[in-house]
Amino acid sequence: MSDIKMRGPNGCADTLSHAGESYSADKKGIFTVPVEAYESLLRHGFVAVGEQPAEPVAP
Repeated sequence: MSDIKMRGPNGCADTLSHAGESYSADKKGIFTVPVEAYESLLRHGFVAVGEQPAEPVAP
């Protein structure tokens, strides 16, 4: 299983849960999570480290 580094949105807690597993952010607020979590975390405002945040979509 491969991992990816992701950063949460502003105000994000320093822990997250995905598929029953808990993950903690490092001192810089970066989470190392399985690549399978990528799509789900994107929907919650996370971005992969090195990517630019997407512009909010107007309703």
